[in-house]
Amino acid sequence: MSGMAGLFIAAWIVIYFLPSPPIIAVFPTISRIGVALWLFNPHNYTAIAYPIRIRSRAFAWTDGLGHLGAWAGVTLLGPLYALGPNHLGWILWILVPGALIPATLIRTFGIKQAGVVLEQVLT
Repeated sequence: MSGMAGLFIAAWIVIYFLPSPPIIAVFPTISRIGVALWLFNPHNYTAIAYPIRIRSRAFAWTDGLGHLGAWAGVTLLGPLYALGPNHLGWILWILVPGALIPATLIRTFGIKQAGVVLEQVLT
């Protein structure tokens, strides 16, 4: 999961430092691949992390708070759009706390789910 977050962020770093038409044509697609694969994993991770008896409600709360945080982060960091040489610096301020930090925290402190029987994760 942190690899896909890294791909997502790396694509935007390349766009920020090399804002030429060919780069801007290719690297947003690479970024979209990274974000699609990255967001797929936290949704699955979150759903499995809760016991079955509260899974639907707990997942709804965490997913809703995540969407609210994504909205608030982009909205609050909107004024940073005017900073930087090519108006792309603000997205780096969104990606690091919104993608890299959560992916690193889950990788470091999260429940290890790979190769584990589902019933073991739920206990």
